Amino acid sequence: MAFKRTTLPAEPFMTPAVYHILLALGDGERHGYALLRAIAANPDAPNVGPTTLYRALRHMLDDTLVVITDERPDPALDDVRREYYRLTPRGREVALAETERLGRIVTTARAKPLLQGTRPVDAPASGVEGAWRPVPAAGGA
Repeated sequence: MAFKRTTLPAEPFMTPAVYHILLALGDGERHGYALLRAIAANPDAPNVGPTTLYRALRHMLDDTLVVITDERPDPALDDVRREYYRLTPRGREVALAETERLGRIVTTARAKPLLQGTRPVDAPASGVEGAWRPVPAAGGA
């Protein structure tokens, strides 16, 4: 018998690309190419190309997560063909809700036997974020 979900979350889960676009716009307004660069600068972000970016932005505009702003930086330094995107208050709320949801997933995962006796690769036993590795047994390699 197949599992059938009878209730849906208040906000649908978003793709990693949408989440990282929201994070990049959290730093301020950006045009498409600047968004691509900001996302690419994050080593934990997915690979987002122009097609993925603009398709996601179109859906985010429809869902009122972002708006195209009329405000422009110095016209002498800008190309008039660029569209600048800005988070809406709803976009900020959705980004915060997704961040909290992801945090709950990490908390749940850390409590599972799968991760018991492990710690981040790049951290002491204090529990700093990072990739996970087994902790050597006491007194041994």
